[in-house]
Amino acid sequence: MKQKLCLAQALISNPEILILDEPTANLDPIGRYEVLQIIKNLVKKEKKTAFISSHILHELEEIVDHVTIIKKGKTILQSSISNLRKKFSENHFIVDTSDNKLFLKILEKKSNVIKAWMNHKNKIEVLVKNGNKFKKEVVELLAGKNIYLNEFSPYKISLENIFLKIMGRENG
Repeated sequence: MKQKLCLAQALISNPEILILDEPTANLDPIGRYEVLQIIKNLVKKEKKTAFISSHILHELEEIVDHVTIIKKGKTILQSSISNLRKKFSENHFIVDTSDNKLFLKILEKKSNVIKAWMNHKNKIEVLVKNGNKFKKEVVELLAGKNIYLNEFSPYKISLENIFLKIMGRENG
């Protein structure tokens, strides 16, 4: 209730810019959702600007369109979410076939493939040099192998994973 009260207090004067520090801290799931919806509506419908400091990155992903990452008081990244996703995943794909083990072996031999591995969901993740070329190659690689494609999609990287990559702490 204290967090909600603080937000209500901040909104009383109808400010153009909101500066919020951990606005969902210590809230239950319903309270978190409500506060995030209020912020989202303020930004989208009422055209307010909100600066939000938070460690809960998956929540921020739902309401922000730009991020700034600060390390030891210095800005190390400032970008739109869409540009970040493009930069960190444009050559990264998820592939699921009727025979992932065999298809993984096929992928590992291709010169366009930088790295291919089975992820925790037993799907293939592929990093390639040229994403557009890879999109064209996938069907050709399956042809005549009696392997069926179940899923082929770009990897949707989370803000948290982007943060970990930038900070040099990514896995995989």
